[in-house]
Amino acid sequence: MLILSCDWGTSSFRLHLAEADSERILLSRSASSGTRSVFQQWTSDQGRSRVSLFLDVLRGEILEMSNQLDRSLEEIPVLISGMASSSIGMKELPYAHLPFPVSGETAIVDQWPASDAFPWPVYLVSGLRSDLDVMRGEETQMIGLMEQIGRGKAVCILPGTHSKHIYMANRTIVDFRTFMTGELFEITGQHSILSNSLKPRGESTGTDRSAFLHGVRRAKASHYFNALFSVRTNALFEVYDAFQNFEYHSGLHIGYELKSLFEETPDTVVFICGGGSLSERYELAFQTLGLPNPLRRISAEEVELAALKGHLLLLRARS
Repeated sequence: MLILSCDWGTSSFRLHLAEADSERILLSRSASSGTRSVFQQWTSDQGRSRVSLFLDVLRGEILEMSNQLDRSLEEIPVLISGMASSSIGMKELPYAHLPFPVSGETAIVDQWPASDAFPWPVYLVSGLRSDLDVMRGEETQMIGLMEQIGRGKAVCILPGTHSKHIYMANRTIVDFRTFMTGELFEITGQHSILSNSLKPRGESTGTDRSAFLHGVRRAKASHYFNALFSVRTNALFEVYDAFQNFEYHSGLHIGYELKSLFEETPDTVVFICGGGSLSERYELAFQTLGLPNPLRRISAEEVELAALKGHLLLLRARS
């Protein structure tokens, strides 16, 4: 059996064709046609239904796959998670509520059968809410990562523009928090008085690393708004050059995000989900803060496959 697994974000689109039994990806496509751009297209011309426009975009990507493979992919189930079920997606669905077992049994999934207009059965997965926060897409990834996470108490960190800290116990999401770390890093670094004091470097040096760690330590001991201005004084007093100050600024933001983990008991395992330099920074900041919790890394490859695995589990539960 084959499935089509779609992770449709605000600014990105990813589609995998995979074997259900082996979880092997046969073909992948990615595009910049995120939900925001498709939704804006619909609002500028509402002569057609919102759902049909999104399905047309999806159809185009599936047909490109079909052409590449020189075979029909009709009737293969399409599972979609992420922002496609949001107010700027193909169809807004209500959020599931906490606690949320990562078996997926309480997930909200809207289904509609294949038709002449769209010859693929669709499973649209909704997001998750708490009393104070929301997410769409990450809950499906957690379903796909449940074997790596296990049954104990855990915090899964998904770094990014809006980082997520997802709190798990007994294979259940019990809480989560969103941190605007990446967005605030960009805003303060590019659109404030600090912008002339920073410059990114292609590859970090040892001195850059030292500046990053200084930023993390400053975050642990200081108030965010006061510490931010130290980026400016670092430049004025020639403590750091613009490249080093960029790293200091990064350390401040990641340090402030991670110091919230001091609220957790020492037996809570912390998982940093993803690879690359950003996850390495999170791991380094975690160690520098002296957090007592066990630290584990879930690789970028495993995170990339997590939505697919989550989709497969949701499909099996509904077959």
